[in-house]
Amino acid sequence: MRFVNNFTITVKKEDLLKALVINRAQHAETYILGVKQYKLECLEILQQRIDTINADGVKLQAFLCFSVVAPKSYITEYDTVIGMLEMATEDEFTIDGSTYRAWVKDEWEWKDAFETNTVGYAIKARV
Repeated sequence: MRFVNNFTITVKKEDLLKALVINRAQHAETYILGVKQYKLECLEILQQRIDTINADGVKLQAFLCFSVVAPKSYITEYDTVIGMLEMATEDEFTIDGSTYRAWVKDEWEWKDAFETNTVGYAIKARV
C-alpha cells in the first residue's frame, strides 16, 4: 500500500464531486436506516425492562441498565470535502492513494467503525 499512497493522479473536479455526492447519499441512507433500527432495539429493550418491573413475583434488580451504541454519521466529512471542491477554482486536482480511497472508493479511515456500528443496524432494518 505504501506505493499506492505515494502515487498521485490528476482527476477532474466534476468526477471527484460525482463520486463524493454518490457516496454521501449512500452513507446518509445507511445512517437513516441505522437510526431507525437503533430506536426499535432501544424500545424493545425498554419494553422488556418495563415488563420485568411489572411482573408479579420477580425479584427486582438493584440497577437497571443497558448499553446500546448509537449510530454515528460522518455526513460532515463528505460535506466539508464537497464544499471545498465546489469553492475551488481549479478544474483538476492531484490526489494520492489515501485520498482516492476515501473520496472515490468511500474507504475513509473511520469506515470500519461505521460498518461495525451503523451498517449492522441498517442490515437488520433492511431484513
